[in-house]
Amino acid sequence: MKGKESKLKRDIIEYLDNTPGVKRIDDKHSGIEFGVDIIFEQEDVFKIPRLYGIQLKSQNIASAKRKASSSVKEIIGQLAIAFGHIFPPHDKYLDAVYVITDGEINQYAQEHIKSARLGFREIRFIDKQDLDKFILENKARASTFRET
Repeated sequence: MKGKESKLKRDIIEYLDNTPGVKRIDDKHSGIEFGVDIIFEQEDVFKIPRLYGIQLKSQNIASAKRKASSSVKEIIGQLAIAFGHIFPPHDKYLDAVYVITDGEINQYAQEHIKSARLGFREIRFIDKQDLDKFILENKARASTFRET
């Protein structure tokens, strides 16, 4: 994992660690990752544990309208692996995957990735703008936890 992407991974893990309800954060990049860099578990409103994967990219993710770029094809391949794998010790498939970048994701890249998805599981995109908002909200929450 490149230096900038490695920092992004550390930041995301720290933010997840400060998010109430998030359990079992696993850094999958230290070994065989099976298409995702991080997985975490969180219960839904019915107290059913859900397993989420995160694929991190430290770059802009762009594609043309009619042809997927090589970076988009790489992400599609990674997600195909991720959605087809049962993750121990959870012994379950991923319920959803987040593609997170500290750059931008254009509309065509999102459309190509979504059109290639497997099954009914979800793919969510978080780009620099969404990530910055998440970081600000999380820092405020973390400082509140530290004060009490």
